Amino acid sequence: MSQREIGGDFHWPAGAPPDRMTPWPASSVFFARGRDAVTSVMQTAPAGSRLYVPHFFCGDTVAAWDKSGFDLCRFHLLPESTDIRFDRVPTDRDFVLLVNYFGTGDLAKLGDQLRSQTGCAIIEDHSHDPVSPWALSSGAEYCFASLRKTLPLTDGAIAWSPGGTQTLQTPNRTYSDQTLVAAMAIKAAYLAAPSPDPALKQGFRELQLAGHKVLEANVGPVGISTWSYSQIKRGYPTAWREARTRNASTVVKSMSDAVRQYLLFESWRQQQCPLAIVLVFQSETVRNEVRAKLIEADIYPPVHWRCDESLDEAARTLGSRILSIPVDQRYSDDDMIRVSEKLNDILAR
Repeated sequence: MSQREIGGDFHWPAGAPPDRMTPWPASSVFFARGRDAVTSVMQTAPAGSRLYVPHFFCGDTVAAWDKSGFDLCRFHLLPESTDIRFDRVPTDRDFVLLVNYFGTGDLAKLGDQLRSQTGCAIIEDHSHDPVSPWALSSGAEYCFASLRKTLPLTDGAIAWSPGGTQTLQTPNRTYSDQTLVAAMAIKAAYLAAPSPDPALKQGFRELQLAGHKVLEANVGPVGISTWSYSQIKRGYPTAWREARTRNASTVVKSMSDAVRQYLLFESWRQQQCPLAIVLVFQSETVRNEVRAKLIEADIYPPVHWRCDESLDEAARTLGSRILSIPVDQRYSDDDMIRVSEKLNDILAR
């Protein structure tokens, strides 16, 4: 069934998740937010340890780690690249964060090289594809993923130590605010209604904003809520990941050459699953104009990520020009073709 809106926060799904699951790594620990996993690691790190984070990364998450008092160092790393540059080389007491950007990366060899050359520990962020081949075969000291980036959850993240080489502490309290549950339920009602009801949309948007404030305000580490854990405790729904991959392919195949020239990537390795189809425009002005026209058509593309405060010019420039097209399991082939056709129309020259 086609969706009235494409993108935005998940609504509460009807029915149970698919039967087939990709099981979680052994000894996984569940948190409310992805940042909590790293906070937990750094709180038990040796004195003098530093956390190295790419300049191209979520600013809100970095700000939260900064408020936690960690010694943060930034370094150069971009999607679709293995070019890594440090102003200050890590040591054997430091932790370096590597990211599977958009689910199409594999920096396992880069992590091995860093560990061999500097003695540092590697933390991998697999939020954009929590059960990728890289994630499930990782040799890093720690892996984590924010599950609410790809699954219909109010909260939820997972962390594990591949091979059980390190210890992860279970949070002593769990997330309990239900504002986002109400937002997801009302959005589901809005999408299911025969005709759009502006009051319902205003209602779920207000609850989303309020709920996100509550979630962000929690000082971590915080454990996953009981209702989110009940939905994902058996593993990651395989069919939903397959649907995302299929939708990504449909969008790319339906694009005109005029749109395809803006793709950050148009193919990916077998068994990889893109978070989104990513476009990079020639300027922030063009990006914002395209985004506004998509929103007018009820297509809501997020920006991963704005890096306005970054000292790295490449990260700042990419963050001002990038746009992510949603392709997750909520959508049908018809929805994805609709998105491509709208992009074709907007970008026809």
